[in-house]
Amino acid sequence: MLCAFLILRMAICSNGAYVYTQLVYDQTARQVTAIMAKVQQLPGYEEGQTPVVFAGSFTDSDFAYRDPAFSRYAEGDLHQVSSALTYDGTIKWWFQHVMGSTANVVADQAQLDQWAEDPRVQAMPAYPEGEYCAMIDGTAVIRIS
Repeated sequence: MLCAFLILRMAICSNGAYVYTQLVYDQTARQVTAIMAKVQQLPGYEEGQTPVVFAGSFTDSDFAYRDPAFSRYAEGDLHQVSSALTYDGTIKWWFQHVMGSTANVVADQAQLDQWAEDPRVQAMPAYPEGEYCAMIDGTAVIRIS
């Protein structure tokens, strides 16, 4: 009886974790699509040519998926994350393989850190407020946090 209870409990937990992961993935796709639509309207932006920088941390921003109903998956032992984009290595992969985009996304953490510390970027509002993206020195910069 105990074994059956534990198996049922694990199945419920894994289904909840899967649903949470799918919600995070879907939200990331929606937000990246909306952000890039705005970036493509920036004067001087050329798809595949203009470097694109996401300044800040995805998981510490309003970009992250948050829903109190799923907090136990986000904060628990399952180590689920609140964004499908979590570090520099996932950004370029996401654009190429998930979005099918040719955007020239900067994926070098040192460069991303430099942009995040730039006073012009720090003066910008963070996503999704106002003018969170701008062309700076020929680079499309999106302030995430």
